[in-house]
Amino acid sequence: APFRVASGFSQDELRDHRRERSRFPAYMNQFLEVYADQINELSSSTLSDRLDHLFMEEVETVNDDFLTSYLQFDRLLKDILATYNAAAFPLLGKPSVQSSASLLRQIGPNKAASPKLLKSIPYLEALLESLTTGDPQDIEGKVDRIIWEYVSSFNGFFGSHQVYAYALQLMIVQRRTVLRQGSGKERLQELIANIKKISREPKTVQL
Repeated sequence: APFRVASGFSQDELRDHRRERSRFPAYMNQFLEVYADQINELSSSTLSDRLDHLFMEEVETVNDDFLTSYLQFDRLLKDILATYNAAAFPLLGKPSVQSSASLLRQIGPNKAASPKLLKSIPYLEALLESLTTGDPQDIEGKVDRIIWEYVSSFNGFFGSHQVYAYALQLMIVQRRTVLRQGSGKERLQELIANIKKISREPKTVQL
């Protein structure tokens, strides 16, 4: 059953996915069965969207209100950020979002979100104010605060949703620790080195 065992896959495991597939959740195996022959033809954003769709289908089978609500919240938050960044930086191209078209029209620099939209998304006004600053640290902090407050809003008896919420908050704390100036600079240099290495490798994926 999904989500009962914590999983993390290294790049080597993913490259050697044929031997590792017994460890993959059902939605990843389904993705590989359907799209294995199209990985080199479809864009990374298209592949990501289709993998997300299969993931959400599997989440729905778990029938967990917290997981379903959180992932819908997470999708909307990412859509808002992608829409704003695409409007601010046209070179990024049109974002691939799953939210309504009205969101695309109202999000971006020098655009005003309607009172109705601001009311429907309580954190939107504060997030847009942060985005207009262009300060990555301020934006990152605001996004983390929005996620933290959202997962903290689920009350009730102790159950799986408290475990999921704690795990998400722990991931935020861990990431903020990594992003501190000292260790963050070292990590950034490592990421840049990896990007340079990948850029020199062949762009095709062997399946």
